[in-house]
Amino acid sequence: MRSGTKFMILLNLELKNYPFKNINTFIDAINNTLEEENSAHRVIKSSQKIVPITDQNELNSINDAIEHPLQEVQEHLKAAVEKLSDREQPDYRNSVKESISAVEALCKRLSGKATLPDALKELTNTNNKNVNLHPAFKEALNKLYGYTSDSSGIRHSLKEKDEPTSYSEAKYMLVVVSAFINYIISQSAEAGIEL
Repeated sequence: MRSGTKFMILLNLELKNYPFKNINTFIDAINNTLEEENSAHRVIKSSQKIVPITDQNELNSINDAIEHPLQEVQEHLKAAVEKLSDREQPDYRNSVKESISAVEALCKRLSGKATLPDALKELTNTNNKNVNLHPAFKEALNKLYGYTSDSSGIRHSLKEKDEPTSYSEAKYMLVVVSAFINYIISQSAEAGIEL
């Protein structure tokens, strides 16, 4: 059987439906085989979904973020991965929306504020005893949030003239958001905050 055929069989597996003694070891073996075959896909451990991402650092960042203790953060990230990895009808637009919603859920929990911009403002306040987020991080996230929220943005309903969101855009948002979530987790731990 050719490696491409093996890969297609793997793509159709629902890993969570199979009784493995150690699913993570099995997923590592799959990812090693995909890497050896120069495949453009890897399996995300925590969601057990096959996604078109090959960089190990990106995979690690996404896996770490999905294992976040806050259920709402986990759910948004898992939904983003699921929408990105759907081979028949990928939903890049909603993958981006779920990614930015994961950041919003985390920042709202830390700050007690109702919106991401207000939460980020609180987290950059030097009097904040929680996470003291650098103003440049706040600005970058505000711009990403603004991009998803403008009149033709992803968080709004589609209009006839709206361009579809691309795979590259959805992957970028998922990776950037995952890295930011991991950064906030690290900052929280340093500040002695349990999430």
